[in-house]
Amino acid sequence: MYKPIKVTKPEEERTLEIVQFFGLNISVNNTQIEVNESPDMLNMLPDDRGALDKIPGVEAQNDSLGDSMITGLLEYKKTTGSIFLFGHDTDLYKITDFDTFTYSKIYESMSGDIIRGFTYNNTFYMLDGTTYLQYDGTTVKATEGYVPTVLIGTDPTGSGTAFEAKNYIQPGFKVLFSADGTDTDYYLPYESLDATEVTITVDGAAKVEDTDFTVNRTTGVVSFTYGTPPATAPNNVEITAYKTVSGDADKINGCTIFTIWSGSDGARVWISGNSTNQNRDYRSGVKDPTYFPNDGYDDIGSDDSAIIGYSKLYDRLIIYKESQQYTRTYIDNNGEAVFVTQLLNSAIGSNAKDSFQILDNFPAFLTKKGAYLTVSIDPQNEQNVVHISNKVDRNADPTALQGILDMGNIEDYVSIDFKNSWWLFNPNNGYVWVYDYRYIIDGVGQWFRLDNMYASCALEVDGELWYGDSRTGQIYKLKTIEDTSSYCDDDGTDETAKNAYWTSLVFDFNTISRAKLVSKVFFSIKPSSQTSATLYTRSNLRAGWKEIKTISQNLFSYSNLVYETFVYATNTFPQPTKAKTKDKKVTYYQLKIGNNVSCESLGLLNVLLKYRIQREIKE
Repeated sequence: MYKPIKVTKPEEERTLEIVQFFGLNISVNNTQIEVNESPDMLNMLPDDRGALDKIPGVEAQNDSLGDSMITGLLEYKKTTGSIFLFGHDTDLYKITDFDTFTYSKIYESMSGDIIRGFTYNNTFYMLDGTTYLQYDGTTVKATEGYVPTVLIGTDPTGSGTAFEAKNYIQPGFKVLFSADGTDTDYYLPYESLDATEVTITVDGAAKVEDTDFTVNRTTGVVSFTYGTPPATAPNNVEITAYKTVSGDADKINGCTIFTIWSGSDGARVWISGNSTNQNRDYRSGVKDPTYFPNDGYDDIGSDDSAIIGYSKLYDRLIIYKESQQYTRTYIDNNGEAVFVTQLLNSAIGSNAKDSFQILDNFPAFLTKKGAYLTVSIDPQNEQNVVHISNKVDRNADPTALQGILDMGNIEDYVSIDFKNSWWLFNPNNGYVWVYDYRYIIDGVGQWFRLDNMYASCALEVDGELWYGDSRTGQIYKLKTIEDTSSYCDDDGTDETAKNAYWTSLVFDFNTISRAKLVSKVFFSIKPSSQTSATLYTRSNLRAGWKEIKTISQNLFSYSNLVYETFVYATNTFPQPTKAKTKDKKVTYYQLKIGNNVSCESLGLLNVLLKYRIQREIKE
C-alpha cells in the first residue's frame, strides 16, 4: 500500500513598496521606524513630491585668506540695491562683483569675532562685540550717536524739565535754557566736562567759545562775559557740551546680537550679548539706532544666565535666555511707551545665537535639549514650545551616526531658512541638519543630513545659498543643477565626488518567527544627463553590505557630454530596474541605494521588494 504524498502549496509572493520618502529617524532601533523613514541617509533632500534628490556640490569662490573663519556674510540693503560684505579675521571686505567674485578691503579693525548687522534708514550697522559700527556705502566708522536734549525750559541756574536721556554712545548733550535777560552764568547739569569745544546758539545765532562766552569745565558753568546777557525768551539759548562717562559706550560696543521690533510706538533696535551684563538688553530711540538712552535698558531674569537671542510672535518680542523664554509687550501709558516683560517658559531656552529662524510664522531655535518651535505666547500654556528634533537628537545605536546632541557644540551652530527648510550648520565637523517643514507628520517636519559644509555664516543671494567657511577664509556657494560639474565639491584646488545614499529601515516583514526569501528589488531613478545608482543589501546572515547592481539612466546633453558614459537617449520617463537578490532564510533585511561617482546626480523615486515567507525559524 502506497503512502500518499503531502503537497504543500507554495507561499504566495508578497510586495513591499516605498513610494514617498520621509526623513531620518535615529531615535529608536532601526527595526522600529516607519517604512518611509531612514536610519541613515546622507546628502539627499526631498523634492516637492517626496522623492529624494542628491544635493549639488559646493564651490569655493576665492582662494583662502588664511586659517581662520569667515566672520560674517552680510547684505546691506540700500534703496539703490544691495551691497554684500564679508569679514575675515580683523578685516571687512566689500564684494564688488558676484559673478567673478571680486572684492576689496574696506576696513581693518574688526574684532575677529562673528559680525552681525542690519540696515536701517539706508545705513548699515554692525555688531562684533568690540565696536558698534556704521557703513554708508563709502566709509566704515564707529557709529556717530545722536546728541540728545537732556533739559528744556531751563533757567540759568540749571533747573529745567527733563526731556531726553543721555546717549550711551555719544558724550554730547544739549540743554535749552530760557534766558531772563539778566543772568550771565548758565549752569549745565554735569561737571568735569570734556575738552571738546562747547557750542551755543542764542536766538538762532551761533556764538563762539572764548569770544562770546567762557566755559569752566570743572564746574560745568558757561559764562557770557562779553557783551549783554541773552535777552528774555523761552528756550532761546541752546548749549551743546560733552561729558564722557567711563564705561558707557562699552555697554553698547560690547553687544553682539540685535533685533528690530516696533511694539506699537515705532521701530526700535534692541541689542544684547555684552558679556559684562549678560542678562541686560538695551533699546534704541524710536526709529534711531544711533541713540541708546542711558535709561533704556532691562535686566531679564537672573544675571547668571545670558540673553542668547530674539524672535517675534504675533505682536510680542520673545527673549531667549539659556534656560528660559520671556515675552515683551508694549503698553501705551498716556503717550509714554512702557515695555512689560514676563516669563513665558521656565524650562526651555536657547544656546545658539545664530540658530533663530521663523518657520511658517513660528520661531525656531536650538538648545542643548534639541530643536524647538515657540508656538504660543500664553505663559499659562505648558505647550507653548514644541520639540521638533526628537527623531535626530540622539542615536539609539551609539556605534552609528551621531545625532545633533551627540555632536555637541550646540552654541556654535549657525542657520538659514532656505527653500522651505531650516538648515543648521555645525561649523566644527561640516555636517548640516536640514529640517524640511513642508512635510508635517505627527505635527513635525522631516530631518535630513548633509556633510562637507563647514559654515560659520550663511546667506541667501538671488535664490542661491552662500556660506563662509569656518576653517579656510573662503566663501562657498551651493551649486545649482545648471552649474558645471554640479555634483562635485570644489575647494578651488580639487574636485571630489559628492557621496549620497539612502538606507531603508531593517525590514522584518511583520514577523520575526519565520524566515523569508527576498527574490527581487525594483527601484526607479530620475533620468539625467549623468546619473547612476548602486543597490546594496545586507541581512542578519550577512552583516556587511553586498553590492547587487548599478544602473544608469543618462540622457543625451551637449552641455554635459562625457564620452566615457555617452548615450544617445532622450526618453525622459523613469525606467524601473529589477535586481535579482535571491537572499534566502533571512529574518532581517536592509537596503541601501547610493551614488558616490564624480559629478553624477541621483534622484530616487521609489523602491519595491518582492519576497516570500518561508518556514518557521529553528532554535
